[in-house]
Amino acid sequence: MTLPHVVIVGGGFGGLYAARALAGQPVRVTLLDRRNHHLFQPLLY
Repeated sequence: MTLPHVVIVGGGFGGLYAARALAGQPVRVTLLDRRNHHLFQPLLY
């Protein structure tokens, strides 16, 4: 049996939330973003 594959486009708050929500589920998750890091902007102020 093959696992469903979920592709999340965007690594902002919504994308990270979706990836974390799917972490314990029997699915393959791929998170795509143009950067290889997440900048938490509220900590900049």
